[in-house]
Amino acid sequence: MTRALILGLMMHAGAASAGAEQLTEAFRGAMLEAPGKLVQGAKTMTASWETVPPREVAECMKETKGVINAQFVRCRNGRQELVNYTVSGKREVLSERAIPNHGNAGRAVR
Repeated sequence: MTRALILGLMMHAGAASAGAEQLTEAFRGAMLEAPGKLVQGAKTMTASWETVPPREVAECMKETKGVINAQFVRCRNGRQELVNYTVSGKREVLSERAIPNHGNAGRAVR
């Protein structure tokens, strides 16, 4: 919309200095508005990984109503979620992955 406003003003602005001043003021106004809109957009684009820890068998069985399925395994193993919080505070899960292995898991320490 800002571009359309500027282009429209450029097309109708005459060569007179009054027209040039109006165009300059419109351009300044558009540029002053833009950073605020960019910052609002940037706030919604800051996603981070959050760890959901593994839970006990009884909790996971209750969640899946006694069925051992993919949801049960997901609950038992835990996971990491790529989470984005919008400007209004709404939590959005963008992606999900297994909790990363730190290299020594399952190996005997000497």
